[in-house]
Amino acid sequence: MVTPSPYAPSFTDLPMSNILVGTLYCIHYFNRAIISPFFSAPSMSPIHVTIMSFAMIFNWFNSACLAGWLRGYKVPTIPSFPTASSGTPSPRSAVVDLLSTVGAILFTVGMAGNIYSETALFRLRREEAQKRAAKKTDGEVLAGGEAQASRNKFHKVYVIPPTRGVFRYILYPHYVFEWLEWIGFALAGTAVAPLSALTAPVSASSIAIAPPLRRAPWLVPAAWAADKLAVPLPLPAIVFVVNAVTNMLPHARWGRKWYVEKFGEKAVAGRGAVLPGCSWM
Repeated sequence: MVTPSPYAPSFTDLPMSNILVGTLYCIHYFNRAIISPFFSAPSMSPIHVTIMSFAMIFNWFNSACLAGWLRGYKVPTIPSFPTASSGTPSPRSAVVDLLSTVGAILFTVGMAGNIYSETALFRLRREEAQKRAAKKTDGEVLAGGEAQASRNKFHKVYVIPPTRGVFRYILYPHYVFEWLEWIGFALAGTAVAPLSALTAPVSASSIAIAPPLRRAPWLVPAAWAADKLAVPLPLPAIVFVVNAVTNMLPHARWGRKWYVEKFGEKAVAGRGAVLPGCSWM
């Protein structure tokens, strides 16, 4: 373990590129953790404490890794390859400027599509709940209590989205849009400046804060692309993309199976979970 530098830059000391990438992350989770569950979603099913605990642990580790990266600390790897926190500052290339701009655009498009898709689902659930509430007879209202019926009318009301718009070919476009968000986040992360690029003097040995990590096989394509383009590899952001896809893809597959069981193949209309026309995915 290498001792970190006594110089710890504050948020305002960081380059604008680092601040931008950190802001993108905060914007996403402000929507995901506050706006969506408390203001957009008509209702939420109870979450088991185990699932909640694992989600908290994942987000703690993920945010800690990203925070260290955005602060500019080095992530040494075996075999070594350029990272966005490499020790020696170098002039920022036009490719980095292009990739970071494209990344910010992809993040914006992905987040907008994600919000649009989820809002469409929430609207469909509300409309279905209103229809069911309108069909209740006076006897049912009197027997069950009007206040109770009104309070729970959105609970466990699910619909299958019609085959139009973003749901024309897949059932989980909001997942795909979120993946697009994080791919854009990773591309924007190629512009993250290392700690050694800041104004305060920092020794090269103080930038690395952990033993070298052995590169996983699924990071090879990203490392190869970064090497070919001669840009830093935003390692923590790439790992986040991999984690997001591998975590959400099984949920999408299970969700498609649930749609088939609940609404039938005819209602699913041959749509894939995240890949058009693919019943397996």
